[in-house]
Amino acid sequence: MKIYFVLPPNTHLISGGNLYNAHLIAELKKQYSAVEIINFSNYQQLIETKENAIFFIDTLFMEQLAELNWSENNRQKKHQKNYLITHHLESLYPPKNWTQAQYFNQKELPILKQLDGFLATSKFTQNYLINKGLKHKHIFAISPALCFKPLVKTRHYERLNALVVANLVERKGILPLLKTLAKQQLNAGDFTLTIIGTNTIEPAYAKQCADLINSNKFLKNKIKLLGALPQKEVESYYQKSNLFISAASMETYGMALQEAVAYRLPLLVLEGGNSKNHVIKNTNGFVFTNLETLVNYLIKLIEQPILFKTLLEKTWQHQPYENYTWEVAASNFLEELNLVSE
Repeated sequence: MKIYFVLPPNTHLISGGNLYNAHLIAELKKQYSAVEIINFSNYQQLIETKENAIFFIDTLFMEQLAELNWSENNRQKKHQKNYLITHHLESLYPPKNWTQAQYFNQKELPILKQLDGFLATSKFTQNYLINKGLKHKHIFAISPALCFKPLVKTRHYERLNALVVANLVERKGILPLLKTLAKQQLNAGDFTLTIIGTNTIEPAYAKQCADLINSNKFLKNKIKLLGALPQKEVESYYQKSNLFISAASMETYGMALQEAVAYRLPLLVLEGGNSKNHVIKNTNGFVFTNLETLVNYLIKLIEQPILFKTLLEKTWQHQPYENYTWEVAASNFLEELNLVSE
């Protein structure tokens, strides 16, 4: 049985979805020879053939899937299966003037009902689909593994150097975080914040973030907005930092959070989707229901170095991802499909 991955053309851009696809597929090709990447046009042609195949379509093609004439493409043929690589569904963070239920039922459910199954990137997404009435479908979760081997070191606690790794898009909550920080006027001598992430996806939003920093003396002295960086440079900032902050209102997995945990960075996380599942209570950080309480706790850590020292020491003992690799992920993937590694 051949496996086709239907991927968008911008696979070179740095995003959690692109990294997940690239690493999973690379490892699958080592274990199973019949794996191929195609575009959506190729997919439309292949589903009309009699070729035995399983298709995995990226969620970025939801609009194109909505336009397919499912009734005429012989989908009932048992030799073909169509799965969605469920990186993110818009209903999880719906557009303004839509509720989650409205968007899911009107925009997504008609498409999802046509599919045979779903590859979820987290148990959170898997449960979301099940709870939305799709439990009769084949829904399985393959979480991402680390894309590198972290080089960890013990960290100082005298000065708090925080890190955010997130693209400058609304869902990641960078602008509200900056506004909340500006209100608090933290001691510039005790705190720095580095933000790494592309500014090209939502350029108007990214400009708002940059303009706010440049127009506020306090933020300008404390915050570095670095844009997208090569992976090796990102890793160096994980090493240099001693705290990780996530202000995202929705994460279907949170690969940057996973990386921060692997580098044994304490986490201050805004509750949203799968984010909280990276935090172990009383061990490696805290989950907050709003940014005000998150920033207030940040101030507490700055003002009480011994409290911060204790958090760093507890976090150092937390090592959950060391035995889970992309090789394991690919093996689990093939097992779910009842396909044998070669």
